[in-house]
Amino acid sequence: MLGKLIKHELKATGRIFVPLYSVTLIVAFINRLLGIRTNNVLGALNEIGYITEALLVVLLVALGIVTLVLTVQRFKNNLLDQEGYLMFTLPTTTRKLIGSKFIVALIWVGLSIIVGIAAMCILIVDSNIVSEWNRLKQELPLYITKEIWQVFVWLVVLGGLNYIRLIIMIYFSLSIGQLPLFHKHRRLASMGAFIMVIIIVDRILNFGMGFVADSQMFIFFGIEACIVSILLFELTHYILSKHLNLE
Repeated sequence: MLGKLIKHELKATGRIFVPLYSVTLIVAFINRLLGIRTNNVLGALNEIGYITEALLVVLLVALGIVTLVLTVQRFKNNLLDQEGYLMFTLPTTTRKLIGSKFIVALIWVGLSIIVGIAAMCILIVDSNIVSEWNRLKQELPLYITKEIWQVFVWLVVLGGLNYIRLIIMIYFSLSIGQLPLFHKHRRLASMGAFIMVIIIVDRILNFGMGFVADSQMFIFFGIEACIVSILLFELTHYILSKHLNLE
């Protein structure tokens, strides 16, 4: 059932992301074609090039914003609003309903990053860039040590874990707003819960950093992100299973 839920969610959200990805790559390609700056007969095309450059920047920013906004919207509309009456009658568990939204959100995040990188490559990569990259690959080992690569890998991993935690924090905060206690102030309760979680996480980090050596800091941040994500996921599951109020 989880696979069917993911497939349905991908189909529903793909109506937004696929056109957005397509337009981003097309604009990047057009911008590449109009990238030559001259003062002759191509002057008119250069003016269009400036417009497509601005449009590409807007589209790249939109990739990140739309991904996060749609993550919030799909969870709220499908599980916490009127559609929730239908979703929670499906022959599946609440955990799978939440998990399908979460997995699809991560899929689109990964694809958005890939499309963004692809658009930048279309825009700037040429024979000179490739030659320079080949030269740098030979020289990088002379300047970048194993420790630097490890830091880079840890930063990428922590970036992913923190984004996962952010999504779960949003799910949990929206779920708090659905408690019967807050039925008249759902949005305010959700915002308050989100701020409170941020404060608690910040306090945990500040407290833990006082007991962790610098060499173990990345490990501590990673473990903290995993524990908080799992805890909030389970709390979200508990609220939607035992205390969901769709009225």
